[in-house]
Amino acid sequence: MMRMKKIILIILVLILTACSGEVSDYSHDGEDENVPAWADNTDTIAIPVLAENHLTGLTDLVPGKEKSRPIAVVVSNIKQSLPQRGIGSADIVYEAVTEGGITRLLAVFADVDRIGQQLGPVRSVRECFVDIAMPHNPILVHHGGSDSGYALLRSRKTQNIDGMNMANISFVRDDAIAASKGLEHSSFTNSQGLKRGIEQKKYIMESDPVKPMVFADGSTTVTLGQDPANTVRVPFSNYVTAVFEYDPQKQAYLKSQFGSPHIDGITGEQITVTNLFVLFARTTVQSEILTSYDLSGNSGFYINGGEARPITYTKSKFDQHFKFIAADGNELIAARGKSWICIVPVGQRSAVSIG
Repeated sequence: MMRMKKIILIILVLILTACSGEVSDYSHDGEDENVPAWADNTDTIAIPVLAENHLTGLTDLVPGKEKSRPIAVVVSNIKQSLPQRGIGSADIVYEAVTEGGITRLLAVFADVDRIGQQLGPVRSVRECFVDIAMPHNPILVHHGGSDSGYALLRSRKTQNIDGMNMANISFVRDDAIAASKGLEHSSFTNSQGLKRGIEQKKYIMESDPVKPMVFADGSTTVTLGQDPANTVRVPFSNYVTAVFEYDPQKQAYLKSQFGSPHIDGITGEQITVTNLFVLFARTTVQSEILTSYDLSGNSGFYINGGEARPITYTKSKFDQHFKFIAADGNELIAARGKSWICIVPVGQRSAVSIG
């Protein structure tokens, strides 16, 4: 009888243990080091899905920013003003001679927050940058302007933020640079200042973005099958020559000018771009110094992945993007990534070298 009681007791213990759920497959006490600390957390961890940047084709925009109006900023490129700050973050940069052989940059950002804490030095607007910027439907940021630049801003009804009347709202003066390099090289802007200016002017910042070019499906390189382009030299004038060296590991071009790497003063890094365009344009000179461009169409080169392809381009209206046409007559398919677009006087065509 006693034996039967022991057997029943053992059976009851086994049943209770199984029902308690305390039987473990683990052969040791304590936590399993292979199980993450958050594994028993029943909350769902949301991973944000980035949105496509219409200026580059890359998926790098904060969700909800897909319809943000771009910001286009005129930046100095005279040697005395270097290094610029913040231009390495731009999605597209246009470079063109504005006067006396000196180039300026138009740095375009898909969203105001991509500008960050400092960008500049900001310089005065020239008429070519108004018509280059307009297809992006941007807020055009500048500090002053030529008479013809201001006239075009008015006739095009371009929404803009001008340091001449919004210096204390959207711009910051670097006194040390003003003292060492000159007042004209000391005006900088940033995302917070521009937001204040946008709010004061009551600009609407949502729009339907239009891509500036046709992008390849999911690729930062395209097979051009044309001439090698490991080193590209673009003499804009006797004053400045831009040099782009292809880096196969980065699959991108590193920019130099004035015999040295072109550096972003914020990051300390050399300017790097995926796509390089060289567009030739007929020019005239206004008031004995200012360069004016005919952007309606001409020839050029598209350069990517260590190769170059001859192209033509058209720009039928001031508010339409450049349309790039390959030699076969079809619209160019560009790689996804940042672009540097050189607008070069047609008289400099023979001086450009690609090899």
